[in-house]
This record gives sequence, C-alpha cells and structure tokens, in this order.
Amino acid sequence: MAADAANWLPLLIRVVAASGVVVLASLMAERVGPFFGGLIATLPVSTGPAYALLSIDHGDSFIAQTALSSVATNVTMVAYLLTLVLVSPRTRMPISLGGAIALWLGGAALLRFVPWSVVGALAANLAMYALAYRLLRRGAPEPVARRAVSRWYDVPLRAVLVGLLVVGVTTASSLIGPAATGIGAIFPIALSSLTAVVHQRLGGAAAAATMRGAVIANPGFLLSVLSVHLLAEPAGRWWALAAGLAVSLGWSGGLLVWKARRP
Repeated sequence: MAADAANWLPLLIRVVAASGVVVLASLMAERVGPFFGGLIATLPVSTGPAYALLSIDHGDSFIAQTALSSVATNVTMVAYLLTLVLVSPRTRMPISLGGAIALWLGGAALLRFVPWSVVGALAANLAMYALAYRLLRRGAPEPVARRAVSRWYDVPLRAVLVGLLVVGVTTASSLIGPAATGIGAIFPIALSSLTAVVHQRLGGAAAAATMRGAVIANPGFLLSVLSVHLLAEPAGRWWALAAGLAVSLGWSGGLLVWKARRP
C-alpha cells in the first residue's frame, strides 16, 4: 500500500500543480486582463514539481543535462506561443490549438537529435525571440470586451480537464526514457489548457493577447532552466532548483513593475 502511494504521489502533485495554475491564470485573464494570465501561466508551477521529483531519484549530473535539454526545447515553446498569437484570432480553437501543439511536438522531436551545447541552445533561443518580437511588434488584436458567464462547474471542470491531460502526458513520458525527460518536462500542459479555456470563454483575440503576454514572460522561464543547468553540478541540484525559481519570480516581478509604469 505504501509503495503504491509513493508511485502515485508524483503524478498527483503534477496534476494539482498544473490544474491550479490553469484555473488561476484563466481567472486572472478574465478579471484583470490577458497579460497577467499569460504571466502566471509561464511560471514553473508544473515544470518545477517535475524537476523536484526528478531530483529525488537522480543526481546532479542528470538534472544538469535534463535542464540543458529543456533550454534547447524552449525554442519550440516560443514557436508554439507565436503560432497561437497569430492564428487564434482567425480560426476556431481546435484548429489553432491543435496546430500549435503539432508544431511543438514536431519541433521537439527534431531538436532531440541535435547535440546541444549551452551556447548553441541560447543562440537558437535568441534567434527565435528575434523572430517572435519582430512579428509581434504591431501588437495583438484588441480583445472584444465581453463578460464571461460564470457557471458553478467551470472551475472544477477546468481542474479535471487539466488533470486528465497531465495524466496522459505523464504516462506517455514514462515510456520515452531519460533522454527525452527535459523535453517532456516542459510540455505546454498549462498553456494549452489556458488557451482552450480563454478562447472558448472570451474569444480568439483574448487568447492571442494572453499568449502574447506569455511570449514576453517566457525569457524568465528560459533563464530559470538555464540557471538549473549551470548550477546543478557545482552547487548541487537543490540549490540550482531554488535559484531557478528565484530567477523566474524575479523576471515576473520585473514585468509587473514594467506593466504598472506603462501609461
């Protein structure tokens, strides 16, 4: 019985974490604007517990290499977000979200076979950021002002849907082996669920604006996993995870100050 509980505990933690961030981010997008929803969704609320659980079973070197894989795979994350920003206002949710996920999966599969170095992974991310900011410079379409009708089952339903998605992805990831752990750890579970919820309730323009905020917040996530990679072996994996969380929170805090000072 105790062994069964130990096996299910990591999965339960990921389900609760991912469900919580999607519910909170979608509520923030509805009440105070899409920028804050995107900002919350990019925090390592799902990835962080995944790395913490990996750190229990693996050593510093394994965590460092896993984080490097996540740094490289972040290129596909930016492409995923960019696709949602550009396509969501013009298509229905299943098409825009399905296309973005397909792009993420295809890109991640290709990147897995590249022998990444830190310099190469950062160069690829910088190139993708340059492309994204160039395409998004004109701004996202203005969300249509409409009030989402609240129903008693909305929040529980969101949590259940995200939980089911986490179970499916986690179960599949157990079959791909440690070489793909860094890729599976940053699969956009929370972002995909948030896009579906906001698109259905507030419209495609609101979903695009939310993901545009996530693009702006994404460098904080990149810097957090980069910190884990650089510090895991010299400082130890647990100190590296703490540093990565601090970096992510610091970036988000800086964005909040920047947003508050904008006219």
